[in-house]
Amino acid sequence: MVEVWKHITGYEDYEISNMGRIKNCHKILTPPLTAKGYVRHNLYKNKKPKSFRLHRIVLQEFIGPCPDGKVGAHLNGIKTDNRLENLQWVTPKENEHHKLLHNTRASGERHGRAKLSFKNVSYIKKNAIVSGINGTWNTSNVSELAKKFGVSGFIIRAIAKGTLWTALEDLTEPLDEALKSCGGGDNE
Repeated sequence: MVEVWKHITGYEDYEISNMGRIKNCHKILTPPLTAKGYVRHNLYKNKKPKSFRLHRIVLQEFIGPCPDGKVGAHLNGIKTDNRLENLQWVTPKENEHHKLLHNTRASGERHGRAKLSFKNVSYIKKNAIVSGINGTWNTSNVSELAKKFGVSGFIIRAIAKGTLWTALEDLTEPLDEALKSCGGGDNE
Protein backbone atom coordinates (compact mmCIF):
# COMPACT_ATOMS: atom_id res chain seq x y z
CA MET A 1 0.00 0.00 0.00
CA VAL A 2 1.27 3.45 -0.91
CA GLU A 3 1.52 5.82 2.03
CA VAL A 4 -0.70 8.88 1.53
CA TRP A 5 -0.34 11.99 3.68
CA LYS A 6 -3.05 14.57 4.50
CA HIS A 7 -3.06 17.71 6.62
CA ILE A 8 -5.00 17.27 9.86
CA THR A 9 -8.06 19.50 9.87
CA GLY A 10 -7.60 22.31 12.38
CA TYR A 11 -3.95 21.38 12.92
CA GLU A 12 -2.29 22.30 9.62
CA ASP A 13 1.23 21.99 11.09
CA TYR A 14 0.60 18.23 11.26
CA GLU A 15 -0.01 15.55 8.65
CA ILE A 16 -1.51 12.08 9.06
CA SER A 17 -0.90 9.08 6.82
CA ASN A 18 -3.15 6.19 5.84
CA MET A 19 -0.52 4.00 7.53
CA GLY A 20 -1.32 5.59 10.89
CA ARG A 21 1.69 7.86 11.23
CA ILE A 22 1.78 11.56 12.16
CA LYS A 23 4.44 14.08 11.27
CA ASN A 24 4.91 17.76 11.93
CA CYS A 25 6.87 20.01 9.62
CA HIS A 26 10.12 18.53 10.96
CA LYS A 27 9.77 14.79 11.52
CA ILE A 28 7.59 11.72 12.05
CA LEU A 29 6.39 11.69 15.65
CA THR A 30 6.65 8.80 18.09
CA PRO A 31 3.58 8.78 20.31
CA PRO A 32 3.01 7.26 23.75
CA LEU A 33 0.39 4.65 24.58
CA THR A 34 -2.53 5.22 26.91
CA ALA A 35 -3.05 3.01 29.96
CA LYS A 36 -5.55 1.02 27.85
CA GLY A 37 -3.02 0.49 25.05
CA TYR A 38 -4.22 3.03 22.46
CA VAL A 39 -1.79 5.29 20.57
CA ARG A 40 -2.38 8.88 21.65
CA HIS A 41 -0.94 12.10 20.20
CA ASN A 42 -0.82 15.59 21.64
CA LEU A 43 -1.31 18.09 18.84
CA TYR A 44 -0.45 21.72 19.50
CA LYS A 45 -2.37 24.75 18.30
CA ASN A 46 -1.44 28.23 19.56
CA LYS A 47 1.02 26.51 21.95
CA LYS A 48 -1.86 24.61 23.62
CA PRO A 49 -1.88 20.79 23.48
CA LYS A 50 -4.93 18.70 22.72
CA SER A 51 -4.83 14.92 23.04
CA PHE A 52 -6.26 12.60 20.36
CA ARG A 53 -6.38 8.85 19.86
CA LEU A 54 -4.55 8.13 16.63
CA HIS A 55 -7.16 5.77 15.14
CA ARG A 56 -9.82 8.49 15.41
CA ILE A 57 -7.63 11.00 13.56
CA VAL A 58 -6.97 8.49 10.75
CA LEU A 59 -10.68 7.75 10.40
CA GLN A 60 -11.71 11.42 10.54
CA GLU A 61 -9.23 12.53 7.91
CA PHE A 62 -9.59 9.62 5.47
CA ILE A 63 -13.23 8.49 5.97
CA GLY A 64 -14.92 11.55 7.49
CA PRO A 65 -16.33 12.66 10.84
CA CYS A 66 -17.61 10.03 13.23
CA PRO A 67 -21.30 9.40 12.49
CA ASP A 68 -23.69 9.69 15.43
CA GLY A 69 -23.85 6.48 17.43
CA LYS A 70 -20.58 5.10 16.00
CA VAL A 71 -17.13 4.46 17.47
CA GLY A 72 -13.74 3.76 15.91
CA ALA A 73 -12.82 0.07 15.75
CA HIS A 74 -9.59 -1.81 15.09
CA LEU A 75 -10.79 -4.65 12.86
CA ASN A 76 -7.94 -7.00 13.77
CA GLY A 77 -8.18 -6.22 17.51
CA ILE A 78 -4.67 -4.70 17.70
CA LYS A 79 -4.98 -1.22 19.23
CA THR A 80 -1.59 -0.11 17.91
CA ASP A 81 -2.39 -1.06 14.28
CA ASN A 82 -3.72 2.27 13.04
CA ARG A 83 -3.54 1.64 9.29
CA LEU A 84 -6.66 2.88 7.49
CA GLU A 85 -7.39 -0.63 6.16
CA ASN A 86 -7.66 -1.85 9.78
CA LEU A 87 -10.04 0.89 10.97
CA GLN A 88 -13.77 1.43 10.61
CA TRP A 89 -16.61 3.42 12.18
CA VAL A 90 -18.93 0.84 13.79
CA THR A 91 -21.76 0.74 16.31
CA PRO A 92 -20.80 0.02 19.95
CA LYS A 93 -22.53 -3.37 19.58
CA GLU A 94 -20.41 -4.21 16.50
CA ASN A 95 -17.31 -3.10 18.40
CA GLU A 96 -18.19 -5.43 21.30
CA HIS A 97 -18.61 -8.27 18.78
CA HIS A 98 -15.12 -7.52 17.40
CA LYS A 99 -13.76 -7.63 20.96
CA LEU A 100 -15.35 -11.05 21.47
CA LEU A 101 -13.86 -12.35 18.22
CA HIS A 102 -10.38 -11.03 19.10
CA ASN A 103 -10.58 -11.96 22.79
CA THR A 104 -9.92 -8.35 23.85
CA ARG A 105 -13.13 -7.75 25.81
CA ALA A 106 -12.47 -6.81 29.45
CA SER A 107 -15.03 -9.11 31.00
CA GLY A 108 -14.96 -12.18 33.15
CA GLU A 109 -11.47 -13.03 34.35
CA ARG A 110 -9.95 -10.36 32.06
CA HIS A 111 -11.79 -7.65 34.01
CA GLY A 112 -9.37 -5.82 36.29
CA ARG A 113 -11.39 -6.48 39.45
CA ALA A 114 -12.37 -10.11 38.79
CA LYS A 115 -11.99 -12.48 41.75
CA LEU A 116 -12.95 -15.58 39.78
CA SER A 117 -11.62 -17.30 36.68
CA PHE A 118 -13.70 -18.93 33.94
CA LYS A 119 -12.64 -22.28 35.40
CA ASN A 120 -13.95 -21.24 38.87
CA VAL A 121 -17.27 -20.10 37.39
CA SER A 122 -17.68 -23.34 35.44
CA TYR A 123 -17.06 -25.24 38.68
CA ILE A 124 -19.64 -23.12 40.52
CA LYS A 125 -22.23 -23.62 37.76
CA LYS A 126 -21.77 -27.39 37.92
CA ASN A 127 -21.73 -27.62 41.73
CA ALA A 128 -24.24 -25.07 43.05
CA ILE A 129 -27.12 -27.25 44.16
CA VAL A 130 -30.79 -26.35 43.95
CA SER A 131 -32.84 -28.76 46.02
CA GLY A 132 -36.50 -29.41 46.69
CA ILE A 133 -39.57 -29.22 44.53
CA ASN A 134 -39.83 -25.42 44.62
CA GLY A 135 -36.18 -24.88 43.64
CA THR A 136 -34.75 -23.65 46.94
CA TRP A 137 -31.01 -23.40 47.34
CA ASN A 138 -28.98 -25.86 49.37
CA THR A 139 -27.69 -23.24 51.82
CA SER A 140 -24.73 -25.24 53.10
CA ASN A 141 -23.60 -25.92 49.51
CA VAL A 142 -23.84 -22.23 48.58
CA SER A 143 -21.97 -21.21 51.76
CA GLU A 144 -19.27 -23.80 51.09
CA LEU A 145 -18.74 -22.52 47.51
CA ALA A 146 -18.77 -18.89 48.67
CA LYS A 147 -16.11 -19.61 51.28
CA LYS A 148 -14.00 -21.66 48.85
CA PHE A 149 -13.87 -18.82 46.27
CA GLY A 150 -13.95 -15.82 48.62
CA VAL A 151 -17.23 -14.37 47.35
CA SER A 152 -20.72 -13.99 48.83
CA GLY A 153 -23.56 -16.49 48.61
CA PHE A 154 -25.41 -13.93 46.50
CA ILE A 155 -22.62 -14.13 43.88
CA ILE A 156 -22.72 -17.95 43.89
CA ARG A 157 -26.51 -17.98 43.36
CA ALA A 158 -26.32 -15.29 40.65
CA ILE A 159 -23.64 -17.26 38.77
CA ALA A 160 -25.64 -20.48 39.04
CA LYS A 161 -28.81 -18.69 37.78
CA GLY A 162 -26.87 -17.18 34.89
CA THR A 163 -27.36 -13.52 35.85
CA LEU A 164 -23.64 -12.96 36.57
CA TRP A 165 -20.70 -14.04 34.48
CA THR A 166 -22.87 -14.15 31.40
CA ALA A 167 -19.66 -13.66 29.41
CA LEU A 168 -19.07 -17.37 29.89
CA GLU A 169 -22.11 -18.07 27.69
CA ASP A 170 -21.50 -15.04 25.44
CA LEU A 171 -17.98 -16.19 24.64
CA THR A 172 -18.46 -19.85 23.94
CA GLU A 173 -21.03 -19.83 21.14
CA PRO A 174 -19.83 -16.81 19.07
CA LEU A 175 -16.18 -17.84 19.38
CA ASP A 176 -16.93 -21.43 18.39
CA GLU A 177 -18.79 -20.18 15.32
CA ALA A 178 -16.06 -17.65 14.47
CA LEU A 179 -13.35 -20.28 14.79
CA LYS A 180 -15.26 -22.67 12.52
CA SER A 181 -15.81 -19.97 9.90
CA CYS A 182 -12.12 -19.06 9.74
CA GLY A 183 -10.83 -22.64 9.88
CA GLY A 184 -9.71 -22.45 13.53
CA GLY A 185 -10.91 -24.33 16.54
CA ASP A 186 -9.72 -27.78 17.51
CA ASN A 187 -7.31 -28.02 14.56
CA GLU A 188 -3.81 -27.40 15.88
